[in-house]
Formats: sequence, structure tokens, C-alpha cells
Amino acid sequence: MARIGLYQEENELKKERSRVWLCALSVLIMSGCPGCAKTEADPTEKRDEEYTQDNTLTEDIPESDLGETGNNGEKDYGEFPEPVLFPEEFAFEYEVWKNETTQIKTPGGIVYDGESMLVCDTGNHCVARLTTDGEFVESYGELGSETGNFVKPTSLVLYKDEIYVLDAGNMRVQVFDKEMQFLREILFEAAPLSNSGKYVDMAIDGDGTIYIAADSTYREETGLFYIEEGALRRISGEFSGYLAEKGGVVYAVNAWQFITSEGGYNKRPGVNQVYEISRTELKKVCELPYMYAPMDFIMGEDEIYTLSTVWGEMNRVSMEGELLEALLLTEELQLHDMYLCMQDENTFYVADAKGYLYKVFRAGD
Repeated sequence: MARIGLYQEENELKKERSRVWLCALSVLIMSGCPGCAKTEADPTEKRDEEYTQDNTLTEDIPESDLGETGNNGEKDYGEFPEPVLFPEEFAFEYEVWKNETTQIKTPGGIVYDGESMLVCDTGNHCVARLTTDGEFVESYGELGSETGNFVKPTSLVLYKDEIYVLDAGNMRVQVFDKEMQFLREILFEAAPLSNSGKYVDMAIDGDGTIYIAADSTYREETGLFYIEEGALRRISGEFSGYLAEKGGVVYAVNAWQFITSEGGYNKRPGVNQVYEISRTELKKVCELPYMYAPMDFIMGEDEIYTLSTVWGEMNRVSMEGELLEALLLTEELQLHDMYLCMQDENTFYVADAKGYLYKVFRAGD
């Protein structure tokens, strides 16, 4: 257990750390990331055409929402944003669960089922059950395409007392009861993804429509989709982000901004928007702080809980996008895929693809 105390000297270090991470991230994505600069030899050249032939492209994100660009096609970022200064002591504490305790190799999507935690273990191709204290209980499935087995599961959702698992490598959603007994599967067809592409998140609306977010270093592989009649239908392209559901409505947040230029394109921190989505449109809810680079998020009654991969923070944000409170601050959360789960307003769980899980709880609970 660790209490997070943040004093003025630590705030200055945090500012400098954010600047260093942002610079490193821009260099990584622009020059060191295979596939980030598209060339004529790119094997995925026809993938966008395949998607539009097989799927319904209803609406892309308005260009104005993706940020203004300069004469060279890249956004003028100007000064790095100043990290928000918080009180000397946070109201929340946290515990770190390492894989020696959880037996989880690569944590992915995480859900609280009312008694315990279910976590996608992408690296071990299974779903693991943990106690709310991080102790391993059992795992379900193994590498394979048979029912009940998985290939790189990435996300899971509790919907009407059933567990939906995004079995990304098998291009299907498997449905289980709360004891993880197999019930049925929902297959979907789509153009194959490259090695850098993956289906990262899933949400289900009040009508039972399943929405999926895809990410990749190739922009034509990214986007928001829904499953209909065994096919993956595209809602919006060039969208790299995560999904959440509240009251039967599905929301999305973009983690990165696509910047096009004469030589190709880049994925960088920039403008981050929260949207309400349906099969036919995206409706803007709010804009998060500039260069926040959010990962997973939760829609509350009148607030948003989210994670920043650049700032290394978990925050409570207003429905207008204003930062209200920092719940977790740690360098370990930077530059990794992360998933967030809420037990109640005082207890949260964070799954970090680096191999850690965090229990974040209000001090005194």
C-alpha cells in the first residue's frame, strides 16, 4: 500500500517528466514506429477499399474535431501543457498487484462482477478471476479456436448478467454466464488486420448492439465499428481510442490524433474528444485537456473517470472536460495500454499491459 503525497518539488519533477515523455512519444511515433509513415510499398494499401466495400461507412469524425494543421500538414503544438497541480495529499491510496500474485502475464480488459474481478490475460490467451484483494482464483480457456478458448482476448463486458469477451484473435465475441460457462459465440467478418492492428475495446448499448474499437499503426485499420449480421460495420475511420457504456448509451474517446503530411501521417497526442456514438453518428460530449492522451474511461452520473498515458494519471473529469481530481499518479502508467474498472465511487481497478494491476481506493475505506 502506498499513500501518494505530492509537494511543490514533486510537481516540478512531474512537469519535466511530462515534457520528456511527450518528446519521446513524438519521436517514437513519427520516426521509430514501423508503419507510422505510409509508403507506396505499404501492403495495406487496399485495406480501406476493402472495408468500404464490405462495411457501411456512415460518418467520419469531422475534420474540425481532429485539430487545425499548419502549412506542412502538421499541427502547431506550441508549448507543452502544464500538468495540473494538486493538493499536498491525494484523497485516494493504491495497491500494486504484480504478476507473481495475479499470475496474469498481460492484463487487458477488466470487469467487476459483483464479487470478484475478471481480467483478460492477452499474453496467456485466457480470462483470469481475482479476488478484490488481487489474489488469483482460477483461469478460463487457453490458446485455441475452440469454444471457451481464446487468441489474445482484449476486452470484456458484463451485460445482463452475462460476460461478453472480445476474443480478438479469433474475430468473435464469446458469451459466458457469471461462472464463465460458455453460452454462445458471435462471429464477425472484416478485412484482416496487420501485425500492428488489434481490436482493443468493446461496449454494448441498451439494444444489445456490440461496438468495437480497432487500433493500429496503419490509420485505415483504426476506427469504430459495430457488429451486424456477422459483419463488422464501420461507423468512423481514423479513430484510435476506447469505449464505455452508461445507461444503455455507448461513448468513445480518442486517445491519439492523426496528423497528415506530404510524406505520410503520424499518430500523436493532441485534441481528445469524448463522443456519444450510435450506428450512424458521433455526437461530441466534451473535450479533454490538450495532449491528455486518454486510455480507458468510465462514464459516471455527472463526471468521467479516465486514465492518461502521457501524464501517468487517473483523473476525475467534469462532463465539460475540466479536471476535478487526481486519483492516481505513477510513472508506471505511462506509454502502455490500460483498462479501467469501477467497483463503486470509492474503489477502482486499473489493468496495465506492462503486467501490473492497481486497486485505487479512497483513503480510510
